[in-house]
Amino acid sequence: MGGRGRRRTPDAVPAPGRPPLVDEAPVSRETEATTGPGLRVAEELERRRRAETLPRHCALSPPEAFSADPAPPEAIERLCPGIDRAETGPNARAVAGRIGSSCAGWGRPPTPAEFYDAVRVEQPSERQKAIVLMWVTEATTHEIMAAWAQHAYTFRQLARAAATAGLTCPGPIQQLNYIAAPLHERDGPRQG
Repeated sequence: MGGRGRRRTPDAVPAPGRPPLVDEAPVSRETEATTGPGLRVAEELERRRRAETLPRHCALSPPEAFSADPAPPEAIERLCPGIDRAETGPNARAVAGRIGSSCAGWGRPPTPAEFYDAVRVEQPSERQKAIVLMWVTEATTHEIMAAWAQHAYTFRQLARAAATAGLTCPGPIQQLNYIAAPLHERDGPRQG
């Protein structure tokens, strides 16, 4: 049976000194204290994205439920250390990376500036809708947070663009809705 690797079973135990095969542990308050709320949100979103218990139907929260505030200056340092300021806004590095990966087969791949415009336009073209849908369905949690930190959009702009584009996939909807929920609604009241 040459060439076949060992099958991983749910009860498989990693070798000593190796990370666990499946990381499903929730992010703790200690994690938030050491990494900040932006990274904590990104980690929790990624954990939830991996969960396979998605409802068959869910609705995107209204855009007004999302923050219209741009990322604070410290967000870019936490989420994208060492990034050149020229790689923000319409030239956001996170957007360029995802486009390069997800749009390689497009006849004319979009540019980060085209994405920047697509999340802001009120009457998007079919191409602009496709660009937004590509982003919200293909981008990782870290890419979504990094693009926000790089001022590619506010979360309200992204939610409005996703709704206008016709987002119906439960996973990305839940991911965006989680961003909209205030911390006390996501995690319960803080113990002081």
